[in-house]
Amino acid sequence: MTALACGECGAPLPPGDAAGACPRCLLSLGLSSAPPAAPAPRRFGRYDLIEPIGRGAMGVVWRARDPSLDRMVALKAIAAGRFADEAEVDRFRKEARATAQLSHPNAVPVFEVGDHDGQPYFTMELVEGRSLAELAQGAPLPPERAAGYVRDIADAMQSAHALGIVHRDLKPGNVLVDKTDRPRVTDFGLAHRAAVDASLPGHGGALGTPSYMPPEQAAGREADARSDVYGLGAILYELLTGRPPFRADSAVDTIRQVMDADPAPPRLLNRKVPRDLETLCLKCLAKERERRYPSAAELRDDLGRFLAGEPIRARPVSRAARLVRWARRKPALASLAAMLTALLGLMAIASVLARNDTVQANAFAARGVASSLLLRLREWSDRLGAAVADPALAAAVRDDDGPALERWMTKLRAGGGLPNDTLFLLDPEARGLARVPHADRYRDFDYGPRDYFKGALLHPAADPVHVSAAYESRIDGNLKFALSAAVRDAAGRVLAVLVVSSMTDATLGVSNLQADARKVVVVGPLDPNRAPDQPRSFPPDTRHVVVLHPAYRHGQAATAWTDARLDARTAAHAGEDLRPRAEAWPLGGVYFDPVGRRDGRYSGPWVAGLAPVGHTGFFVLVQSRDWVLASVLTVCGAAVLATAAALVGRALRMRRRPP
Repeated sequence: MTALACGECGAPLPPGDAAGACPRCLLSLGLSSAPPAAPAPRRFGRYDLIEPIGRGAMGVVWRARDPSLDRMVALKAIAAGRFADEAEVDRFRKEARATAQLSHPNAVPVFEVGDHDGQPYFTMELVEGRSLAELAQGAPLPPERAAGYVRDIADAMQSAHALGIVHRDLKPGNVLVDKTDRPRVTDFGLAHRAAVDASLPGHGGALGTPSYMPPEQAAGREADARSDVYGLGAILYELLTGRPPFRADSAVDTIRQVMDADPAPPRLLNRKVPRDLETLCLKCLAKERERRYPSAAELRDDLGRFLAGEPIRARPVSRAARLVRWARRKPALASLAAMLTALLGLMAIASVLARNDTVQANAFAARGVASSLLLRLREWSDRLGAAVADPALAAAVRDDDGPALERWMTKLRAGGGLPNDTLFLLDPEARGLARVPHADRYRDFDYGPRDYFKGALLHPAADPVHVSAAYESRIDGNLKFALSAAVRDAAGRVLAVLVVSSMTDATLGVSNLQADARKVVVVGPLDPNRAPDQPRSFPPDTRHVVVLHPAYRHGQAATAWTDARLDARTAAHAGEDLRPRAEAWPLGGVYFDPVGRRDGRYSGPWVAGLAPVGHTGFFVLVQSRDWVLASVLTVCGAAVLATAAALVGRALRMRRRPP
């Protein structure tokens, strides 16, 4: 053992003294006003150690000068020095032998392997440059440059694998880039000879850097050339994204991610990454060795194809394949997920069947409500038919006795049995004769184009009452529909047309029409005939309007019906309005109540059944909440929000995480 000596006076130093000078010289230097001179190089055998420039898995690397050849070298000595145990010395010597055997332009060559005072060392070419980690500095490199670096490193590793050498610690910090921008693989401190080093102490443990080690190495299983392919993929991943494939707050958590999680696709972190390069990178990082490139040479060749603009041989992993791989890694969780999926499937089938039953039940209920409304219309029709047959009305019309007509109409309105909104009488020329309640302008309009006037003239005396299409009143602007009938003399000539109208409503006077679970809606045709100067409340293509709805107050503005499925079922409107129709249909597909756009109580999906009200052109819908579709929409919405929140949280964590 060589005794330590003071660098100033040469006096012996006590063992373990790291100051490099004796106490007297240190005191002298401290009292001196002149700055101390730079320390002289330390001698290590024939080499002058100038400064440490790095620390690897097992040793310290020094910048050193070889006086005999007058050149600068990198000298690596075992970190523990004379205190290293036999296992560490044996491993260090294996690294030296492995590095010395490798001769490749992208590997750092070894000049000498030796011992000095019982301390093993070896010297290498001094590469003036930076490591890939220092070069990238946590930011992505251009994809082509990153691919070129990894291609050259893969070529060097193929030469190592041909010698049976597995690196086991490939990462950006273990690749130096020289002044010519050439990557050089270094630090074979964890390298081992395949099928030779199985007895190496510590072999089988989780050796390496957690963020870059393959799953088999993290699990303590033997590494092979495909393990280095994983390391090459990890280097490429970091050069493309600015971060390693896995990184957590602790080494244990990182290893857990290596074992169980899939890396985020590089394009998710950097949209500039080409798809082929992402596919190639993820193939290297496959959990199962069998799914990676079988050799560094095949990875090198595929990277060469990418750089040459040729198709690569790697293919992206499909979603189904990723699911199968996940199930193999997590059999218990996969089994639970399969059971839950099957249960949800059965629940979905049962829900769909229940939904279909509800639709059919609503259609049956709609037919019953349509029958009730038809009875109400018949009651009104009978009352109106009897009124137009009254000789007193015919006499007052012939005499053109306006006051008598208004008294007669007021009495008729007070007697009940008819809608209680408006009664008015038109002459054969469709001009106003009388109106109750009275309105000043009702005589100024031509009512000839209206359906309630034209329809009444088409009905015979035996069936005088016509149920009109819905219309917008020119007097008060309200949406209404009407019953009308012609007043005839004994010879059957038309003397006038009596019209009684009803505004929008919630029940039309039918008791127990609305229920908590089911709502009744009545849709009627919209009279397309209107005066050119009359304002339009509905879009020009509106064919139907909602005349009865549980959300309506009496006389409230109506809502247009926009579902075209009703148009195909509209009956021809040519007499016999009140003749029954026994049909009823489910309104299939997704149905949204149009009133829901203005009243939130009726928004969302519904299921409905449909039935015609005789031959009037009106239809009854019985609707109930579509809880199946509402649940699906709610779950999907919650899933979208949860996914978005997870992605945002992940992005924020990545931004806060130090490089």
